[in-house]
Amino acid sequence: MISEYGMAQIANRVSTLLAQGAYIKDGQQITVPIFRKEHSGNTIKVYLYLTDEDAGTFSEFQILDEEGNVILSKPDSISKMPPKDC
Repeated sequence: MISEYGMAQIANRVSTLLAQGAYIKDGQQITVPIFRKEHSGNTIKVYLYLTDEDAGTFSEFQILDEEGNVILSKPDSISKMPPKDC
């Protein structure tokens, strides 16, 4: 069994491999920097930031290494509406 310390070390090392994010927006692949990474125990959370100008349908979220290879993927889909003008 891997100790808690060992899991933390593995998560920390895996976290250093995660260089950028990508997703499909309205049929086109977009590559973006990672906004934030968190790891706790055996869980690593990676956040990609969408601005107010980012609107449309987003799917096929991926986390890439420095060479653009897929490390993690989440075949999810979300829709984001443009902001309403005040």
